[in-house]
Amino acid sequence: MNKALIIIVLIFLGLSSQAQDSLKSINNYHFNLQQCLDYAYKHQKSMANSSLDVEIAKAKIKETTGIGLPQINGSAQYLYFPKIPVTLFPDFISPLVYGVLNAKGVKDQNGNVITVPTGPTVYTPVAFGLKNTSYASLDLSQILFDGTYLVGLQASKTYKELYTKALTQTKIQTAVQVSKAYYNVLVGKEQLNILDADIARLSKNLYDTRALFKNGIVEKIDLSRIEVQMNTILTQRVKALRLLDLSLYSLKYQMGMPLESSLILDEDVKNLHMDEMVDTSGLDPKRRIEYSLQSTQVHLYQLDLKRNRFTNLPTLTGIAEYKWAFQNGQFSHLFDTKYPQSFVGLNLNVPIFSGFQRSARTQQAKLTLKKSENDLEELGKTLNMDLKNSRVAYLNNLDDLKTQEKNRELSKEIYRVTKIKYEQGIGSSLELTTAESDLKNAETNYLSALFNVLISKVDLDKSLGLLANN
Repeated sequence: MNKALIIIVLIFLGLSSQAQDSLKSINNYHFNLQQCLDYAYKHQKSMANSSLDVEIAKAKIKETTGIGLPQINGSAQYLYFPKIPVTLFPDFISPLVYGVLNAKGVKDQNGNVITVPTGPTVYTPVAFGLKNTSYASLDLSQILFDGTYLVGLQASKTYKELYTKALTQTKIQTAVQVSKAYYNVLVGKEQLNILDADIARLSKNLYDTRALFKNGIVEKIDLSRIEVQMNTILTQRVKALRLLDLSLYSLKYQMGMPLESSLILDEDVKNLHMDEMVDTSGLDPKRRIEYSLQSTQVHLYQLDLKRNRFTNLPTLTGIAEYKWAFQNGQFSHLFDTKYPQSFVGLNLNVPIFSGFQRSARTQQAKLTLKKSENDLEELGKTLNMDLKNSRVAYLNNLDDLKTQEKNRELSKEIYRVTKIKYEQGIGSSLELTTAESDLKNAETNYLSALFNVLISKVDLDKSLGLLANN
């Protein structure tokens, strides 16, 4: 008995190095499921990224809105001409002079009336401008009508709605992952509790059998069988403790909690409530976030089709400019005199023919919209089927859990009676070992059924749309 107690104490003290480090950590948390979920919503990186997507969508709306506001741009330019540009001017003076002389009948030295000479036109190069030139201007433009811009405004708001719903979907996915990891830890704790009870029961049995062996009542083989069971169950407890430690790490990972933090769960599987009546007949799968997301996607494709159709409409833009010009032969006096100029006007752009590109883009948008509508219809059927499957799986697992609970209690009673018969000498050690093994199998089946019903309950809550509100 002393040896067995020493082994048990060593097992309790044999925590993994990771668990010892977590006990020394500064952050210590005592959470129930809701607190684990609340923590995950604030610290999980996928939640943080989805929240950032919503903020990006808000900024996108502001960007799109800004396109329709007045656009003002300033510009400046300085030019230096080592060689001033030259313009060729035709000789327009000589023909005028000859024309006057001819009209008055003036004669040359040969006595002939002077006429306009024939031949190639003579051009005279003239340099216009100065070596130093500078310009400064302010340009203003304002959209007066653009159908694609109006559609873009609607699309940017729908774009924000899409990412807001995506944030809700990420929240649901986080709730599913954290809940399943949470229940995995609870089942691990329950497994340890059962193993501890088994160890205590086997320790008593081992103590009694040793006493009977010393008195010559039982054989060595009877004692050996119990020692084998004890060694096996002690090894199982070590493994279960390591798995529980790993499950806690997994839960902290899903929550976005530092792995070195200490997390203690305040709940126990025995206190969890399992609904036995689940009515899904009046539920509409269209309330699921997946359906809502796909509906928003369909709306975006509708707006894209509308935008492509609006590209056939004219666009009208108001424009204005105020400009200052500076010119001087010397750079030091360049800005002594300015020559302002300005204009206001309208810019009308009328699409006429684009080589059938606009028609092809519109046709593509129509087909894409049709595909999205088909996906939405199919998704409705899939979600409806998922809801029915989740309900059946949960109810089946719940029935299995009830059966395994009964089997476990029956196995406990069988073991109790067999133990009494063995102690009274009317039962064999083999019967006792068999009863012990059957009890262990019943406990293993119970834990498996418990885990399955908890996981299926999470899936059912997701199908019912409950995780979005919890």
